[in-house]
Amino acid sequence: MIVIKIGGNAISQLKDDFFHQVKEWTKEGQQVVILHGGGQLISSTCVFFDLPTEKINGIRVTPPSVLTLTSHLLTNVIQPHFQNQLVQEGLPTLAVNQEAGPLFTADYLDQEVYGEVGQVTGIDEAVLARVSQNARLPPSNLIGQFTR
Repeated sequence: MIVIKIGGNAISQLKDDFFHQVKEWTKEGQQVVILHGGGQLISSTCVFFDLPTEKINGIRVTPPSVLTLTSHLLTNVIQPHFQNQLVQEGLPTLAVNQEAGPLFTADYLDQEVYGEVGQVTGIDEAVLARVSQNARLPPSNLIGQFTR
């Protein structure tokens, strides 16, 4: 399994060689899981709604009041956009989010400082297998997001 973390800002800056490499891994039978963020859209939406927007050491502080908005943007706006981008590049994908179950395990970075921000420590392969089986797709290219 190959896990790739792509920040929200990077989604719009991916080059052909990225898509080519993911295609190669898929042809080799590798399961590719892409974990994405939300970057500028989350920040600008927080500004629009007058919600706190702060970064410490380059890490977005996510208080509980912002977590619901972040989750909505990742699931309903950013993930479908990114999935469409991958499909247009010839990479059929299966979008996975918190509705499928706890896909990722994580530890808080420092909850007192960063709020609901964590570091991914593992992937629940049983959730991936179940989602792939329910969709009747091989477990190849999956995209998911992580909010805490």
